Amino acid sequence: MKKLVFLLSILLFISCSEKESPTYKEMKSDEMLSNFFTDNELKDLVKIVDFFESEICLDNSLTKPENYQAFTKKSVKNFLDDSRSKLKINYTNQQKLYKNIDTSFFKEIWVIVPKENRVSKGFKFIKEEHYNINVLGKYFQFLKENSSKDEYFKETYKSAYISNSINFAVAASSLYKITPKEYASITRRLFFAIYYLTINENKQHQLKIEKL
Repeated sequence: MKKLVFLLSILLFISCSEKESPTYKEMKSDEMLSNFFTDNELKDLVKIVDFFESEICLDNSLTKPENYQAFTKKSVKNFLDDSRSKLKINYTNQQKLYKNIDTSFFKEIWVIVPKENRVSKGFKFIKEEHYNINVLGKYFQFLKENSSKDEYFKETYKSAYISNSINFAVAASSLYKITPKEYASITRRLFFAIYYLTINENKQHQLKIEKL
């Protein structure tokens, strides 16, 4: 009987392991991530990376890092042509992603920024909220503690801490020069997933303001 129970336990473990996403396995095996975040937090970070990659890794002839590079180059080019251009990320789906992340951990990444905007007709104030990076949250603390190990962590931490936001314009020129191998690690891919989702959030907010 004990042998049967043991065998069933092994089979259950194998079954569960097979269901783990490749992204989750990468995060668990990464010392920086696994030491800093809890298992449940890692699972939420996996959702963010997997969503972002489902939006940008559309060319099957390219590797994942090459898709990251292609998305970055296109985004920078579009920005230089028109600073108001949107990123090629489905914002409706991005909002659905938010609902799948634990509420308390979500606040460790993004924070609601309330805005009051004057509408020209009638001089009426309308409150328009959006999300921005939380410079006091756990994710930002992760960037700070590991800034000595990654130049993008360091530069983003410094500029965002000063301005209390992530600015695409400041980093556009350096982003354009990134090679595919620089997107290979899971820490970099997580970094850019959160970076671009934050940029997309800000751009969507700007478009709403312009329509008021």
